[in-house]
Amino acid sequence: SIINYYVVNDEFNKLEGDKRLTLKKSITKTKGEGSDIKLGDILQIKLDYDFKTEAPEGCYNLTDHIPSGLTYIDNPSSYGLIIGNHGYMYDSGNNIVKGCAYHSDWWRRYSNNSSIYYVKVSAVGKYVNEPSIMQSTIDPTIFQKTSEEFINISK
Repeated sequence: SIINYYVVNDEFNKLEGDKRLTLKKSITKTKGEGSDIKLGDILQIKLDYDFKTEAPEGCYNLTDHIPSGLTYIDNPSSYGLIIGNHGYMYDSGNNIVKGCAYHSDWWRRYSNNSSIYYVKVSAVGKYVNEPSIMQSTIDPTIFQKTSEEFINISK
């Protein structure tokens, strides 16, 4: 697909996402003291997505790269964390987390259009928080992405 080709290139940042789709990423500290992100903290990473009515119906792959310095939590309930009515994201290896978003009239009644996963802060430093991607499984040219940012982790 087009995203798989460009994700490893600087050219990816120049690609325009489809305006019929919206995708936002937020990182929230759920366990740990203070407001700064520190070693040992637990973070919730949430992808909020939406579709305009004219967007093609079907399944959309969600892909997120876990920044270096963070470790995916495979069993959030062991930390007292709950996924709830959010879409499930799974660790697919190599610091990549995947999930699905569905666009249909039926699915709209049962979903809050967000997916979450949890990570534990495992290393101090400044790391690239690469763009998250939502991409149609039917037509890979239909996609949306978040912007690239940085995450600072202190002791």
